[in-house]
Amino acid sequence: MPDNYNATYNVACFITSHGFGHAARSVAIMERLSKLGIDIHFKIFSRIPEWFVIDSFSGSYTCHSCLTDIGLIQKPPLHTDLELTLNALDDFLPFSELLINTYAQELVESKCNLIISDISPLGLEISVQTNIPSVLIENFTWDWIYEPYIHHHDQFQYYVNYLKNIFQNANYHVQTEPVCNLM
Repeated sequence: MPDNYNATYNVACFITSHGFGHAARSVAIMERLSKLGIDIHFKIFSRIPEWFVIDSFSGSYTCHSCLTDIGLIQKPPLHTDLELTLNALDDFLPFSELLINTYAQELVESKCNLIISDISPLGLEISVQTNIPSVLIENFTWDWIYEPYIHHHDQFQYYVNYLKNIFQNANYHVQTEPVCNLM
């Protein structure tokens, strides 16, 4: 049993909202965990629409709409806008102390037992601040995605380094298929 055990096992899930694939994978994991025979409540932090969770998950949860990462800004869907992506990254990273402290306080006060992050660096950074164990679930990470763009815009190098450090801080690392960068 974890030191902060209570009647309900509280799990925070930070899920990228860059497409529904990550959300589908995370909800499937949540569904499986909810069938383990223990009382689990999931706190979902993402901009995935709540209808997606309602239609896919039968367990206990609350949704918190928040930006967990930038990903790539695409307009139209198959064209990556590197300038807009860099502008958004500049606004979002490094994470502000206020952002980290706000979510960290909420997770500590709710006696969160575990943080699951589906490629969201925000959840992993909060894990470091709170000492709540973390699981990174990925088939790629944003540093891997940004690395080829360094040749086009050297500003991406900062974000590759920054995010690589965050992703390496996960207590547990689960890679799913098809994996892009085998660890």
